[in-house]
Amino acid sequence: MGKQNLLIVVPPKQQQLYQTLIEALGVNTTSIITPQQIKFTQLKDSSLIIAGFDTPIVSMLFGKQTVPKDGVQIAVHKNPYNQQQFLALLHAKNANEIKAVTHKLSHYGKYSILGFSNGKNTRKVITESNYGISIFTRSDTRALELRQITRLNDIIPKIQDNQIIYLGEQHNQFSHHINQLMVIKKLHQAGYKLAVGMEMFQVPYQQVLNDYITGKIDETTFLKQSNYFNNWRFDYNLYKPIIDYVKTTAIPLIALNIDKPIIDKVARKGIHSLTAAEKQQLPSELDLSNNTYRENLYQVFLQHKNTFPHRKFEYFLQSQAIWDEKMAESAQKFLLKNPDTKLIILAGNGHLRYKYGIPNCLYRRNHYPFSVILQDDYLDETIGDYVLLTDSIKGKLAPKIGVMIEEKNQQVIIMGVSHKTPAEKAGLKKKDIIIQLAGQKIKSIADLKLVLFNTDKGNTLTIQVMRDGKQLNLDLTLF
Repeated sequence: MGKQNLLIVVPPKQQQLYQTLIEALGVNTTSIITPQQIKFTQLKDSSLIIAGFDTPIVSMLFGKQTVPKDGVQIAVHKNPYNQQQFLALLHAKNANEIKAVTHKLSHYGKYSILGFSNGKNTRKVITESNYGISIFTRSDTRALELRQITRLNDIIPKIQDNQIIYLGEQHNQFSHHINQLMVIKKLHQAGYKLAVGMEMFQVPYQQVLNDYITGKIDETTFLKQSNYFNNWRFDYNLYKPIIDYVKTTAIPLIALNIDKPIIDKVARKGIHSLTAAEKQQLPSELDLSNNTYRENLYQVFLQHKNTFPHRKFEYFLQSQAIWDEKMAESAQKFLLKNPDTKLIILAGNGHLRYKYGIPNCLYRRNHYPFSVILQDDYLDETIGDYVLLTDSIKGKLAPKIGVMIEEKNQQVIIMGVSHKTPAEKAGLKKKDIIIQLAGQKIKSIADLKLVLFNTDKGNTLTIQVMRDGKQLNLDLTLF
């Protein structure tokens, strides 16, 4: 609860009705009093939950209130008599309306005003009260019985009968990719026919993946032609051991994702902004009706709202749904052509949690059995089939030179130089234009990343820049 002085005020004839709703908010209902019993000192010194918008005590606090038309409404405010305390107004039309929302309230913790009718959310508002319903909603504390914790090896027999296995990740964690590789190896060594589908590659580049796995092109060409460094911002070293293994064992590597510029455009301007050619890349099915999916994405949207202040949630929702639906569609196309193959899908935890992203989208298409394994995520019994708990591991990453850069008109421009970095030591300056690095022409950020990927720390490279119209060659020692 977080508040020591809490009073629950309910008219006598409505106590049975509201008791269920109050308990759903995580509040002990043994301290209920009636509006006639409350004293002004209690109003002043306490936080309150008041049932009914039309009681005299509410009029004393907020003036006459209109009774909501919603089946259930919860409104959380600061206590007008004591800004350090909160006050929650409750409205419920009947017991059935309360029953329809009791298991949903914990998903709306950030909101100060909530409305529901027939169990469907009709209103949600975040105010400046500093209080949302989370101030009195709290799930039960859970305990893990350590003797029953199993190991990754032990769950392989439990997942191997499923045709689809989802392996989640936090993209920048080496330990997560080691676990993914371990599962792939175990199933391959057990004799199963496998393919690996990856969020990190886009469908238009499938032929490039095929050419690399079959040895027709080398790694540098693969990274260039797959547009990896433009479309996926995470260090390729994180995924290299997995891709090296599937290449060595001739396991098919499947590009699942839609082209990144389409996702970016939809997130900014909506589906309607796409050209006819761009719409050809959209998935053939798109389901935006899942309220749980919508609500969880809204929480993600709020977390990143300051980064993109002018973005609209509906466009964000469309972009994420396209992302998940396209990956599911790509997986389904492969499975239809390869019905005897198990597909292991590697994707971020956020696309797999509660199975409402890629898993539900793909299940809607084929009803194949599947398992969802997440890594270092919430310990919630409905979040997936397994959650792996890992220790952080440091692995080899490409060296960084210590600059902030901008790509413009096929030029890479230095916008800032960090202190105590290779760039500062080499004498690079703001507004320098990088022309070459280690003899390779640099016309994009991807060009720069590719050179650094192929270079070890400790090496000294020649970096060529244009500064004030003059060409300079500088020694850049990576550390």
